[in-house]
Amino acid sequence: VNDELQAIAKTRDELTEQYNAIPQSDLVRLSAVLPPGLSSAQFLRDMEALATRHGLFLKNLDFIKQAAPAAAAAAIQLPAQRLFAAANVSFNVRGTYESLRAFLVDLEKMIRITDISDMTFTAQAATTKEGVVGPPLFEYALRGAIYFSR
Repeated sequence: VNDELQAIAKTRDELTEQYNAIPQSDLVRLSAVLPPGLSSAQFLRDMEALATRHGLFLKNLDFIKQAAPAAAAAAIQLPAQRLFAAANVSFNVRGTYESLRAFLVDLEKMIRITDISDMTFTAQAATTKEGVVGPPLFEYALRGAIYFSR
């Protein structure tokens, strides 16, 4: 038993040493991948900045509550302990197709893990006050999930 405890303590010390050797800037980036807690305000700021950078108007952003599992189902099958959780999210953006494509490319590269599972769109004729018709504007409704550590 004493040998096992010493091996565990040695492993703990080695892992602590390895963790402490990670540069602080890398730790900050890692915490952005799966931030502690939902961090909904930060996600909203990130999405607004991303949309603005690509000439899109972020119309809304909602976090969708999931229905609680039925008590009978929970009693039969308990979920596995997980170190992360997901939050469903939906948002609408308005702009051109090219802007949306660039937005999605950057969303894919965003450090925070974000999944888009569903997208619909509607078209609107883009006319100025003078009646000049420009390229069509689309309103895109996107649904997906973001992840965070527990």
